[in-house]
Amino acid sequence: MRQIIFFLVFLFSFGLLLSQTNFQKGDPVYAQWQGGAHYKATIIRKEGENYEVQWQDGSSPTILSPNEIKPRKNHGLDRSQIGDWDITDEGPKDPNAITLWEVLPISSLKAGKAIYAKYLNGLYYKAFELETKGKLILVRWEDNSGEMWVDSVKPRKGHGLTADLIGDRELTAAEKAANQRAKEANAAKYEVSCSKFRTRMDCMRSLDPCAWNDRSGCSYRGY
Repeated sequence: MRQIIFFLVFLFSFGLLLSQTNFQKGDPVYAQWQGGAHYKATIIRKEGENYEVQWQDGSSPTILSPNEIKPRKNHGLDRSQIGDWDITDEGPKDPNAITLWEVLPISSLKAGKAIYAKYLNGLYYKAFELETKGKLILVRWEDNSGEMWVDSVKPRKGHGLTADLIGDRELTAAEKAANQRAKEANAAKYEVSCSKFRTRMDCMRSLDPCAWNDRSGCSYRGY
């Protein structure tokens, strides 16, 4: 029995060694920031069993364990786990592939019936139906911000949606006043705190209240 247990422990340990990625100086990677999202970085050197990485935005180098570092390609991370992800990170794409929620340029397809289409934030916005493939519907947003494949649409009349589910409905006077008060409160709260972030990385780690501008630095988004 002891021999079997020893053998199983050996196989498990050997598997961990095989699965561990060995990084080299200069390797582009995704590095985890304080147990949260991963950001683009470059391997500087190996420090014992760990690695020192240089963040792409210029923040100070950090020493991380191998478990906190993923190769830039075949990283196995979900988009939500990458703090500075952009569409170009995925490389060449099948031109015939359909990606839900991806913003597409305006096509030559003739706009169809007026509808409400569900956006990725769960709210419905005014759009026009263009094409249907299976359970997905290609829509063009009424504000001409682009086209997108969505999985839920409602007729413009008789939609059955509650007011809080329609993202671009006309607000009442009371709602507009409440929104203005909320904006002023947020501005007073975040304008000072956002201005304290000195690098793009630190600004992006605020997740939503702050936005980075190469000229003016970090500031409150304003909504």
